[in-house]
Amino acid sequence: MKAFKWFAPFLFLLLIVSSSQANNEATFEEGTLKIPSVYSSGKTGFYQNAVFKLKEDGSWKLESYLQPKTTSVEQVELHLTDSLPRQAFLKVSGYLSDGCASIGRINVSRTNNEFIVNVYVNDNSEGPEGFIILCTQALVEYSRIIQIPIYDLPAGDYSYVLNDEFTGSFSLDLDNQLMQ
Repeated sequence: MKAFKWFAPFLFLLLIVSSSQANNEATFEEGTLKIPSVYSSGKTGFYQNAVFKLKEDGSWKLESYLQPKTTSVEQVELHLTDSLPRQAFLKVSGYLSDGCASIGRINVSRTNNEFIVNVYVNDNSEGPEGFIILCTQALVEYSRIIQIPIYDLPAGDYSYVLNDEFTGSFSLDLDNQLMQ
């Protein structure tokens, strides 16, 4: 793989603090930089588990990364609490393609008044040392609740896009913070 002198600092700028079941912090240990989730072209987490090695000349070598697929979604429901400060949740339901697939990283980001949500799928059909695992070929139903971080947002209209497929909107009538 090619060495990129500019790529690692660029990735740091694109690093997203995301909602997920896994560790979201970049780590640097013994010359190895691990970045769990990277924002790219409007897709949070489009590149995951990027691993860079620091070379002797000070440049970085990209060792590996994942580019997972988003999961199949059948239904999305928006739930807003009534009490202040308000909270927002998306209930996402669908089917995984087989018995080895599982819900992976869930990333949420916001640009202006639009939340971008991506739910990724893990393909667990490859075991340790490259062994192939036999999987049931039946659809597996799933449901997840995803919190949308709306605390401290000003009153206004907001929208969301989930997996570039589902869209919706909601309004905050008041600034969303604790009353003093």
